[in-house]
Amino acid sequence: MKNAYSRFIFLGASSLFALLAGCTNSSSAQSDTPASKDEINDFVLFEGADKSVTLGTNEKSARAKDKPQMKVELDYDFYIGRHEVTCGEFKEIFTADFAKDCKGDNFPITNVSFYDAVLFANAKTKADSSGSDTAYTYTAAEFDSEGHCILLENYEFKPDAKAFRLPTEAEWMFAANTNWDVEKSWNADNSDFELHEACSIDETQDICDMAGNATEWVNDWLVNFKDTTLVNFAGAYAGSDLGERIVKGGNYRTQPKSIKLYSRSDIYTV
Repeated sequence: MKNAYSRFIFLGASSLFALLAGCTNSSSAQSDTPASKDEINDFVLFEGADKSVTLGTNEKSARAKDKPQMKVELDYDFYIGRHEVTCGEFKEIFTADFAKDCKGDNFPITNVSFYDAVLFANAKTKADSSGSDTAYTYTAAEFDSEGHCILLENYEFKPDAKAFRLPTEAEWMFAANTNWDVEKSWNADNSDFELHEACSIDETQDICDMAGNATEWVNDWLVNFKDTTLVNFAGAYAGSDLGERIVKGGNYRTQPKSIKLYSRSDIYTV
């Protein structure tokens, strides 16, 4: 997210994330411009207060998990990272064996689990925001042989913490909708099936690579949409019965015709 630092992106074989930076209630929310041109440490302000975003679609051909449309109203502004978390940013404050496989410091960090993203967000909060509370709490962590975190016991998310965290699906959609352009994305038609440096396809974008390059983790547990209006929607509570997280956006292996703003992409457990 952007004001609640977040933006991890996940892509199966190659994944990354975006950070959201700490929500704010601001008088600037009355502006007609949803994204501020003023960037703070590579985070962009999105004025979401008193605005809304539509999740899902009513297209008959869409998958069941992407239907129906659901309206989400926001009552806060937020900052979200201009691009996915890069290898350089990740390795600067977080040590993990799998990060050694990065192509370069300006490439998005990929092959991260949801809990890897959570641990990084907490570490970034502690490194950049002295004295701030973290957005995620837990009592113990479990790792696999490659150093990926696969379980956080007694995991809890605190949405009101002024901390770096992953964006909710609604926040991701709100930000991505401001300059969604599949033609200006790294996808199966132009990527040579390789990951590219962050913001390399169009450096003029306020927020980069939402449609392509690498798919992104968001914070929500998967839940089915309903034809209704909700306020500050943040997914299912405690995993619900589906027990899966959501990833958004296309990636360098996705055919352009398959990249949809509303799509929840592939669904993964953590």
